[in-house]
Amino acid sequence: MSKKEDIQKQEIPIMSKFMGLHAINSFADKDSASRAQMLGQHISQTLPLCDGDPRIIQNGTDMMFSKHTFKRKISCKARIIATIPRYRLGMEKGGVNSITEVIVIYLNLDENKYDHVSLPSYSDMHSYFGFEYKWDEKKLQKLRPGTIIEEETILADSPTVKDGDKYCFGATMNVVSVSHPGVAEDAVIIRRGAIPKLRFKVYEKRAISVSATKVLANLYGDENNYKPLPNIGEKIHSSGMICLSRELDIMSAPILFSKKGLMKYNIMFDEANYSRDSNGVVKDIKIYRNPTSKKAPLTGTTDFLDSYSKALVTFHQEIIDVYEDLEKDGKQLGKSAPTYSPKFHALVVESLGIVYGDGPDGISTPIKKLFKKDPIDLYRVEIVVEHELSINHGYKLTNLHGKLKIIWFILLNCPAIRN
Repeated sequence: MSKKEDIQKQEIPIMSKFMGLHAINSFADKDSASRAQMLGQHISQTLPLCDGDPRIIQNGTDMMFSKHTFKRKISCKARIIATIPRYRLGMEKGGVNSITEVIVIYLNLDENKYDHVSLPSYSDMHSYFGFEYKWDEKKLQKLRPGTIIEEETILADSPTVKDGDKYCFGATMNVVSVSHPGVAEDAVIIRRGAIPKLRFKVYEKRAISVSATKVLANLYGDENNYKPLPNIGEKIHSSGMICLSRELDIMSAPILFSKKGLMKYNIMFDEANYSRDSNGVVKDIKIYRNPTSKKAPLTGTTDFLDSYSKALVTFHQEIIDVYEDLEKDGKQLGKSAPTYSPKFHALVVESLGIVYGDGPDGISTPIKKLFKKDPIDLYRVEIVVEHELSINHGYKLTNLHGKLKIIWFILLNCPAIRN
């Protein structure tokens, strides 16, 4: 046997560190290079599922993927200083049904530096897609002032991570390859009962300006309770509207701005703000008030807005209070006092801008609330609506071999395959 033939017969081991995203395929040596490249593109575009499955056959790459999700954790050994929720449950004027964010302020014992971690209820890093965080309730209950937390403590993680290290980026299904007269090449038929396994979430963001001459209609209340928006955790209106706004007109005020008039949709005068469908749930609300506005709003139409605006200011005031206490302790410690991380410093600056931008206790301040360099109206409402969607006709499915298929037909009545 020649030396050339001997080299050709040698088995070259597959090393996952040189394979990139294709390393997640346990049978990578059976696929072509083009399919491997397609898999890498597909994995990077995969939506986080609400309830995915861990793979039956794993090679260790899944565990590595689970380490690099958008988890919220404390990376160092730390001592807890304070935990501050943005809104309190059962807040005034209707109440908040779920906590949207918690700020955890801690002392980094390794670097002697104050820092913080934000624990939101959802991730919206993408402009449209996202996921709901899974909070570790047992660890959150231990976050009391003075408690020592070990490094790499994960407080919230993506729903694609289960049992600590299982990366569930897809769903395990029975698949059969057969010909069909109505299907050409890149089509797939799926059973209706399998669709719930491929649910995902999207987040719509809306910004609404409310001025002294622009009133929100009473879309969610009654004659004795003015409620222009749903509370956090509540569903939007059955019509799919998030809110209705109406320009104030003194001549038509007795009709359009009476208690009953504000509860009706007037197609001629109202500006409707719609969501994609009526199944959305309000996930977050932030309301900023401009204290420099001198025009008085319509009486009784700002109570709901003020409840969220004041709660947001209270939240940032608590952050400032913690910061001032740390400053007092730092003066006593002198040169050995802990420093502040850039991230925590930015949080304090934001809080100072929101709290002192309202001019508390009659203090005049040069801080102005702007949006794109223009002063905001009397109120600026930022609302996030969560939708849970399922796949349908036209959606794309793929597997770990880089095969991309489009859902062509959904079988309504098909006996489930056992096991």
